[in-house]
Amino acid sequence: MFNLSQRAEENTNTKLQTVQTTNDWARFKIMHGNRQLHEGNVQAIMNQISAHGQRQPIVINERNEVIDGQHRLAACKRLNTPVKFIVHVGATIDPVISTN
Repeated sequence: MFNLSQRAEENTNTKLQTVQTTNDWARFKIMHGNRQLHEGNVQAIMNQISAHGQRQPIVINERNEVIDGQHRLAACKRLNTPVKFIVHVGATIDPVISTN
């Protein structure tokens, strides 16, 4: 049989991350190497946020550099709505580049 309690003890990669919210859009910095903003993407995201709210927070590192979500950030700023974000300490752009 499976020993689930042992597996749970071995999993050390889980951290609780809190979703925060701010209207201070200027605090965020676009990280070198991140994609350029595409107007069509920003407009589509603005439509989604207007209809349903921001469902996916942006991800930043401890230096307020946007790792993932620069289009969501731009959409929130243009809509004058608070942006939701998660701070991932030590995050870099490398995983995002490989994903895109």
